[in-house]
Amino acid sequence: MGSVGNKTTALRIKNIAKRFAVWAVILLPFLLFWIFGKTLGKDIYVFEWMSDNNFWYVWIIVCILLLFRQDIAAVFLSAGSAIGILLGHFLGGFLNELSMKKITSDMPPEEIDRLSQHDGVFIWIVTLFVALIIGIFFQKKQRKPDD
Repeated sequence: MGSVGNKTTALRIKNIAKRFAVWAVILLPFLLFWIFGKTLGKDIYVFEWMSDNNFWYVWIIVCILLLFRQDIAAVFLSAGSAIGILLGHFLGGFLNELSMKKITSDMPPEEIDRLSQHDGVFIWIVTLFVALIIGIFFQKKQRKPDD
């Protein structure tokens, strides 16, 4: 009887360790990008914006998904955030450079302001939503029994 109790306890510890590992791996990109944004990336638009505007709120969604064992959706959202940050930085910077080349000295200030906007954060947010939708789709698909 004692042997069964020990096996049950060992199994619980193993399951807790697995869940902790899942949480750590899925949340690691957020932590790394936050640290980068607060240190080396504080002069880079996308990272600066995220640090100033608490992009940590996305963590809350990921944690809720993990609490309800929606691991696939959480992975997609975490990966989507990382991909979106990089896409937002590089693609947003590229698009910003193209727009800035269109600015002339005789343009009205509103037009200059519009052309000098950086779309990095918008790209990140769109990528987040797309990743979340795809993640939810795959999460639901995984739960359906085979026909």
